[in-house]
Amino acid sequence: MYLPTTPVYFRENQFSDDLTSLLAFYANVILAVDYDTFSKQGGSQFVQRAYSVTNLAQQGSANGAWQAGGDRRNRYWLVENLQNQQLVPFRDGLYAYHRLGLDVFASNPVQVRKQILDLLTTIRTIGLQLPNSVLLNSFFDAKSQELYNILYEGTSAERQKAFDLLSYLDPSKTENYRKLIQ
Repeated sequence: MYLPTTPVYFRENQFSDDLTSLLAFYANVILAVDYDTFSKQGGSQFVQRAYSVTNLAQQGSANGAWQAGGDRRNRYWLVENLQNQQLVPFRDGLYAYHRLGLDVFASNPVQVRKQILDLLTTIRTIGLQLPNSVLLNSFFDAKSQELYNILYEGTSAERQKAFDLLSYLDPSKTENYRKLIQ
């Protein structure tokens, strides 16, 4: 249990407590994903740091969120997904989506929609290899409304393709995506 007066000390090569590890882990994951949007796999150094935090926490913590067993939506699987070579096209896709897509959307929305549909097709291929990937699920949790808003203005063929891909990749939001084809 954390007390407000307890200092939080992070040591890169030592586990101190769950709170410190939790903060260090998510700080590195946030930086990794952010840096991936500015260059292909630009966040790799932060992925490695998050992995180190996870390894140290596995040894020092009884918290199951650091372990491979149990729920696949935990810290262990998130850092595993970030390092997984099968998900490299997704991490590269983050760069394309943000830097080559959203950053130029206002000047070339038609081309950006095409790129986003290509990314969704790539994600579908990855999803067939790694179903229930926490990284892919997190992407759709964060970006579903944004994807809908961008693709809603597309042609009817683009909207149909978007609906097919999104409803397959993110089935929990199928009813929201259905508005693309109505």
